[in-house]
Amino acid sequence: MDATRPTFVPQYERILLGFCRCPNTAGTMAMLANTLAHTGISTTLLCNDVGARGVEGDAFEVVFRPDARKLASDLDAIRPQAIILWSGATQIDMEVCRLAGERKIPVRFVELGWFPQSKTVYFDYEGTNARSSIRTFDLTQRPLDPRLDEWLRSYRAERAAPRPDIDGEYIFVPLQDIRDVNISLASPYQSMDAFVSALATRFPHKHFVVRPHPHFSDVWLTPHANVSVRRDLSIHPWLQHASAVVGINSTALLEALCAGQPTHSVGVGISTGLDVMYEFDGVDSMTLHDDIDSDRAERTRRFLSELIFTRQTQTSDLANPDMLPSIYGLSDLFAPLSTSQSHSQRRAALST
Repeated sequence: MDATRPTFVPQYERILLGFCRCPNTAGTMAMLANTLAHTGISTTLLCNDVGARGVEGDAFEVVFRPDARKLASDLDAIRPQAIILWSGATQIDMEVCRLAGERKIPVRFVELGWFPQSKTVYFDYEGTNARSSIRTFDLTQRPLDPRLDEWLRSYRAERAAPRPDIDGEYIFVPLQDIRDVNISLASPYQSMDAFVSALATRFPHKHFVVRPHPHFSDVWLTPHANVSVRRDLSIHPWLQHASAVVGINSTALLEALCAGQPTHSVGVGISTGLDVMYEFDGVDSMTLHDDIDSDRAERTRRFLSELIFTRQTQTSDLANPDMLPSIYGLSDLFAPLSTSQSHSQRRAALST
């Protein structure tokens, strides 16, 4: 380790990571397990046979389980001092949390990040998505990172695109994959057809451009005269040139905030209650807005600053032992670097 970098020591001896249900999830967790093992922490990865396809590395133990029936004996045999759980929203996740609670084992959670989702993750002590501690923020007390404005300028410039081939104003509606737990657990609509039909009926004089989720692009939607279903182009041209954006607790809504768009949400998501989006329990109570007031804009800036510079981390950083103590949700696994430094300051120091 470079002598200019802060030193750290592990605070835990044994950690369990899981439950990994797909190769991508397992690959990310295996990366973290391997790195934790190299810091001196004994790690065990819990996954099913499908998740195991993404597991690489031999510095940690792997336990294969198709369901929750042997979890109690697993915990008693492994005796982890902490558990890092992916998502926390499925039935097997909830069983892990219940059994951990009985044994007084602390659980923290990890999920895909936001900007971009494919290359980032975030950790949380309470849960992910609608269960995240992010929803409890007092945004007036959150610091505004001085790098935010430049980050937003770069973000928008990289995604700038010509207006799509469509006449007149439109409201953009990014759809969700109905298999996502965000829909099954935290949405007032269990189908995208019900959601789109509600919008079309309540606002018959508005034109909605609907883009199916790329992982659920063959979704069936009832035809409506004021709804255009478009599968061409990426999400960004549609976001940029819309008069407003409406969606269900989707990461696309966070991208709409970055694009500076009036953003409307239904269902419960990571920002619910923070008043950065126009929030509604359902379409029946929705009013549409084509502008953003100054107070909301300031709350949004502080919210994005927290997500970008404190909460999310590059997935690739999980492979670097020197970076782990700078990551929110992992830093307390190690002896403190400096009580006077914030997580973002520590990360910047470690990156130099």
